[in-house]
Amino acid sequence: NLYRRSGMIFTGERTGPEDIANLLVGVGFTTPGGVLEPSVELRNWTQENLSASTLATLGMRYAVESGAIVGPRIRTPGAILESPRWLQWMAEVDSAAGASGEWRRGRIGVADERRAAVVVDSLRRLGVDFIKVRTVASPAVFFAIARAARQAGLPLAGHYPFGSDPYAVADSGLHTLEHGFYFALFDASPERRDSVFRRFAERRTQPLAARRHR
Repeated sequence: NLYRRSGMIFTGERTGPEDIANLLVGVGFTTPGGVLEPSVELRNWTQENLSASTLATLGMRYAVESGAIVGPRIRTPGAILESPRWLQWMAEVDSAAGASGEWRRGRIGVADERRAAVVVDSLRRLGVDFIKVRTVASPAVFFAIARAARQAGLPLAGHYPFGSDPYAVADSGLHTLEHGFYFALFDASPERRDSVFRRFAERRTQPLAARRHR
């Protein structure tokens, strides 16, 4: 059995240990009447207050690693961290369009620095491979997420936090920067741009440029 240890979930509530997956491995034996085949069973359980898609992705990873199913090697952040205000706005957009908004089950709103630490710790306990942040309530929340990821020993991937100093972002421990950070340098001098690019290169942050598919 795979248990999530007791601690604090991202809602801020305390929770005890919980069985989130079961792995049953049978050993095959040759007998006079035939062969008893090995069997593997992997079963995921949902957790109250946690995104179902988070556990579904982790469950698929466990299933592949155990040999229960054939699939690619999966590295997942579990859930993407977002600004609660942005999530609320998207909920209104989905409602107006008559959309289900199912995709939001894979997002977690992070309103402040305290919640940032709780959310990252909850994801760490679930066994995610890295932390991904997309929209943030403020630059302070982004840096709190970055600190929590470093303390958890998890790589951080994400989008550039609007209103943040590019040097501070480079020093935050960000491993990959989605869609680049060039908009933050539109009004910068050539010397400053070169300096910022060098800082990201020194920190080995990988900018991932947006690409248009036709």
